[in-house]
Amino acid sequence: MNTLIVALNSKFIHSALSVWYLKANASSPCYVMESTVNQPILSLYREILGYDCENIAFSCYIWNIDTVLRLAQIIKDARPNVKIILGGPEVSYDSEAILKEHPYIDYILCGEGEIAFEKLMYGDYTADGISYRTEDGVVVGSYQLVMNLDLIKSPYTDEMLDRIPYGSVYYEASRGCPFNCGYCLSSTFNGVRRFSFDRIKSDIKKIVDSGVSQIKFVDRTFNYDCDYTYIFLDWLKDNTGDVNLHFEIASDLLDDRIITLLGTFPLGKVQLEAGVQSMNPHTIEAVSRKTDLDKVLSNAKKIMDKGNIHLHLDLIAGLPYEGYESFKESFDTVYSIKPHTLQLGFLKLLKGSRVRSEAEHEFKFANFPPYEIICNKYLTPDEIIRLKKVEDMVDRFYNSGRFINSLDYLIKGSPFEFFEKLSCGMEFTTPPSQDALYEHLYKFADDENLMDILKLDFLCTTRNGRLPSFMDTTDLKEETFEYLKSAEPQCDARARYKQVRLEYFKSINSYILFDYSKQNPVTGQYEYREVNLKC
Repeated sequence: MNTLIVALNSKFIHSALSVWYLKANASSPCYVMESTVNQPILSLYREILGYDCENIAFSCYIWNIDTVLRLAQIIKDARPNVKIILGGPEVSYDSEAILKEHPYIDYILCGEGEIAFEKLMYGDYTADGISYRTEDGVVVGSYQLVMNLDLIKSPYTDEMLDRIPYGSVYYEASRGCPFNCGYCLSSTFNGVRRFSFDRIKSDIKKIVDSGVSQIKFVDRTFNYDCDYTYIFLDWLKDNTGDVNLHFEIASDLLDDRIITLLGTFPLGKVQLEAGVQSMNPHTIEAVSRKTDLDKVLSNAKKIMDKGNIHLHLDLIAGLPYEGYESFKESFDTVYSIKPHTLQLGFLKLLKGSRVRSEAEHEFKFANFPPYEIICNKYLTPDEIIRLKKVEDMVDRFYNSGRFINSLDYLIKGSPFEFFEKLSCGMEFTTPPSQDALYEHLYKFADDENLMDILKLDFLCTTRNGRLPSFMDTTDLKEETFEYLKSAEPQCDARARYKQVRLEYFKSINSYILFDYSKQNPVTGQYEYREVNLKC
């Protein structure tokens, strides 16, 4: 029978790896449809029915489960004989309840579904890893793991690679995690399984040859094995050309060999994302996160000092024993090393995670996806709301990378307190424009000296030919041509003029030339330099 496998991603720029694994490992005819939860549900419904398949399978996550269930119901109403199959982390841990509450669902794959899906396609619904309904009730399938990953076929077919949006492909070199963090679904099973190195090299060579611009490794902890990581990174450096590489790591597991090797990669080729989560030892112990907090920061600082790698660090608000003041201390400590991105996230009490069942912490959370925390024994609802406002300011002003010099100038004490004060005086009813953010920060600071620093930040990150209206500017077209003829006599001045901007800065009584043909791939900043203007 024909089967349609549907992935409803959160954004158009995302893709789903799971559906392509299912298709690659099914011997019966399968089609893949990728769309987003932002598409009107009736439009999705019509597109799905247009495939005219006997089986429809959905990949279910916290961002799409509501849409999937609504779609499944109207599909069943329209085509009662169609079999509806669900799989993914949002249904693997409570398949019995879902089947009982939603009679239009026929089967649920529990855990890693490549083998169970193939068996189901040939009518074996009693196979391991499949939950199904009988006249006597629901039979719950056991959670399945594929222990020998090389037994499953690669999803990286020509069809899959041709449909990658924006040139970014997800890749897993391993499944599982060496840690047992209580808030993470990886805590539900132990150990790491990895594909053979020969399999990985074959996959990655094909991906690189397809012309993608980025490979995002989805391994929970890419660097869990230092010796293997070193060999793998050394191979990637020599065999991935200009493709950008993104990894999730545990920074405390990095050794000096790996850090030194990372420092030899081309500027901007590597992005690292590391979950710090908290700097409170009691909190880290409570969630069973095995972390050397001193090494977390010292190694992250070494990475930052290399200057060639974009570093993203995460904190989670709402963990056990982390009250408002404790979170402030965690934030300030991590901010001190100035990662390129500092994500302030909020605890999600995911189905299947250990912390969801720990009553002693008095968690209250939304009973719908993404199950985000409302309060607990350590944070009040109002404090969570205050942290949400701080998160918004950190994203807009710090993580955007557009205000780095201004923030360095303005933040004298606690960074957290600065963003907290900023959030009190800057609430937006509608998303502000970029220009408005610069003006808001200027008014908030009430400091004339900030004007030139804001101008510097704007011009080294924005190439649109104009400054916000509240900033002073001077037409320096003639001066720019004169400078280019003097400093770069070999260049075509007219062509070069379109790549640069000359601006006067009153605070230093001098001129700065911004070169928009040279952008730092790590920071996103354009190159600039002070010039001696003689004209």
